[in-house]
Amino acid sequence: MQNHICVLPCGGIFEHPIYKWTVSDLKYYVKYHAGDQPVDSMFNGFVFKGYSVEKGRYMHPLHAAFGQQANRQDWEQWTESLFAPDTNLKALYALADDSPLDVWVSIPYPFIDDKGFGELHGSALYFDTTERRFAAISWWIDQFIARWHAESYLSQKLHFRGFLWQRESINEYDDELVKRTNAYIRTKGFLSLWLPYYASYGTTNWKDFNFDVAAYHTNYYGNTMYDYQWVNAVSYSASYYNTGIQMIYGKGPIYNGTHHLDHFNLGLPEYQGYMKHSFIVYQFPNQTMKTIYSENIVDYIRIYMFIKGLYTKIPYPNMVY
Repeated sequence: MQNHICVLPCGGIFEHPIYKWTVSDLKYYVKYHAGDQPVDSMFNGFVFKGYSVEKGRYMHPLHAAFGQQANRQDWEQWTESLFAPDTNLKALYALADDSPLDVWVSIPYPFIDDKGFGELHGSALYFDTTERRFAAISWWIDQFIARWHAESYLSQKLHFRGFLWQRESINEYDDELVKRTNAYIRTKGFLSLWLPYYASYGTTNWKDFNFDVAAYHTNYYGNTMYDYQWVNAVSYSASYYNTGIQMIYGKGPIYNGTHHLDHFNLGLPEYQGYMKHSFIVYQFPNQTMKTIYSENIVDYIRIYMFIKGLYTKIPYPNMVY
C-alpha cells in the first residue's frame, strides 16, 4: 500500500466544485511538472471523495444541511461518475505508467431516518434501522465492485485498495453500521479507510470498528484557536495508536499563509519525523494542484520535495520552533 496519497473531492458546496476530474486536472497530481512538462512521479495514491454528483443533493454527512440528502439515483450516479469516459478513474488510468496508482473511493452516507432514498429490491427503503442502512451500503459496494470487475483493464494501471468511510467521527447510531460495513468490505477482499479528526469519537479505538487504515486530521488551519502544537500532539497520538497523519494545505478564511509550512516542517526527522515513516494523506481544501502549480510554484515544489523525502526546513517570520 502506498503511503503518499491525495484526496480528490468530487462535488461540494463551494463555488465551482469539480464533479469529474480530467487528465488536465490530474496531471499535476500524478506527475511532478517543471516548465509544464512531466519530469517525475508525484502522488502514488488517490481517494475519490464524493460530496455530490449534482448541485443541491449530498452524499457527505456534513453537507446535507446545505441542500437535500442523496437518493438512490445519486448513489448510482456516483458509481457512473467514477467510471465516466475520460474522467476520474479513467483519467488516472491515462496518466499512470510504470507503477500502478492506488485508488480508494468513498461510500455514500445513509442519513438516519431518511425516507427519500427510493426503492431497493422492489420496496421503499427507509434508513430508520441499522439493517436497512447496511442494506443500502452493501448494495452500493456490490454495484461498485461489479463495475470495477467489468472494466478489468483499469487494474493494469490502477490498484483498487478499498473504500473510505465518509464521516470523520463515529456517532453512537453509526457504531454497529461501521463495524458491519468494514467487515463486509473485508469479505470482498478490500480494505477500509478512515480519515477522522483528531480527538473525535473512535479515534483511539479505531481498530475496534474494523478499519484497516486510518489517518488523523490535525485540526490545525492557522487562523483558528488551535496553534501548530496540534500537529505535534496529533503526531504523537498517531504514532501511539498506529495511524497515519493528514497533511493539510488549504485556501480560505480559516487558513493562514504558513499553516502548510508547519505541517511540512514538523514532519522532518528533527521534529516528528512523519515525512519518511508515516502513511500520509494530503488534502488541499478550496484549491487544486493545478492552481497551486500556476499560482504558487514554490509551494508546488515544496510538496514534491516532501513526498520524495527531500524537503528541508522553511523558516518564516515569527516562527517559534
